[in-house]
Amino acid sequence: MLVQFNRSAISTEPDAAASSESTSGGARGALRGMSFAEGEAALSPGAGGGDAAVPGGEVEQAPVDEREPEEAEAHGQEADAAEEKGGDVQMKAAPVQLKAASVQMRARGTLSASQLRAAVAYNRGRGLSRGTWRNVQSKAGSAADGIPGPNTARAVARWQARHGLAADGAVGPHTLGRMGIKASKAPKQSGGGGKGPGSSNASKLAYAKRYAVQIGLRITSTTGGKHAKHSYHYRGRAIDVAGSGSAMAKFYRHMHQYHPTELFYDPLGGVKNGRDIGAIGGHRDHVHVAF
Repeated sequence: MLVQFNRSAISTEPDAAASSESTSGGARGALRGMSFAEGEAALSPGAGGGDAAVPGGEVEQAPVDEREPEEAEAHGQEADAAEEKGGDVQMKAAPVQLKAASVQMRARGTLSASQLRAAVAYNRGRGLSRGTWRNVQSKAGSAADGIPGPNTARAVARWQARHGLAADGAVGPHTLGRMGIKASKAPKQSGGGGKGPGSSNASKLAYAKRYAVQIGLRITSTTGGKHAKHSYHYRGRAIDVAGSGSAMAKFYRHMHQYHPTELFYDPLGGVKNGRDIGAIGGHRDHVHVAF
């Protein structure tokens, strides 16, 4: 069979077709070197000025890292965990730091309030003579008045720290041995008209009166006079004495060793309920003692 073609049906514009094919081919060639995301962006109508944009141009788009949110969340969790762990470490370190501070205080011979009270109570309960305490105080660098009070305990603690002993301020046999001091006991107290007071408060107060007169002091108040509302004077358990400064200081130191309930003389200090509290004021010209 003979087939005849109609030449008029065939396009007479080969240049346009070739140009279109050439352009399409060039575009396909340019797209071969791109990733899918890059090619899609290049062919997008809004990319780089619409239809005039040509694939393979200089317009670049930053790649999208789809893992960033997950990684950011994981990083945040790690940061929270690290912060929480750091807080736990600080809480655990606090008691250790407090203990270290206590050790440093002991190493310097510094006593806390509770340690000071314990040392004073121990020293007073030892029953050592005033001569022994003067020797201890001289060795430790404290005022040698023969009274084992807070100042003595602090000085002993510092001495113990310097000589490698437990710095507790308590003067036990080991501390006395290191100081080279031979201890002697205080004389036993006797009642009534003996050398010392008896064990009752009434006998101690009677002894205080006798001793005051003996050293040249005068008794200025017993149960009379104007005193604080709940003063021991009104109960017959206190006296005030006055005289020369040296005699009052001697009376104060002597009464201190018998553990009075109250003992006030501002130049030397004060005792309340058996504890040294320092000067309270109003007792510079007389000594107050109560048992």
